[in-house]
Amino acid sequence: MGLVNTERKPVSEAQVDWKSGVGNDGATLALTGHIDFDNCVKVMQEGERYLSGSAGTGKNVCIDVSGVENAHSVLLSVLLRWLALSEKVQLEASVSGLSGKMFEVARVSGIDTVLPIQ
Repeated sequence: MGLVNTERKPVSEAQVDWKSGVGNDGATLALTGHIDFDNCVKVMQEGERYLSGSAGTGKNVCIDVSGVENAHSVLLSVLLRWLALSEKVQLEASVSGLSGKMFEVARVSGIDTVLPIQ
């Protein structure tokens, strides 16, 4: 019987950070770490808090997911929710840093046509 490697890489807690631009520069909503079903609601709400706080400023916001460590379909749900809220509060949003795996998940599900990817 062969040995099975049960050792797992430690995963980073998901974090949402807001970097406000200066003057007319846009802001960045950066998502990093590991996102899954266990933390997606918390992550989504934290991002919504930042986006709602910038309502009416007319600024551009880039949602940067380059620091996300895993490819999970729940990330697409969070992105769609943030994009809808951005539109509602009159922010111009785009998405950057989507990994190849996540882009494939988006493409297969048809979401790639509605994601404003940089």
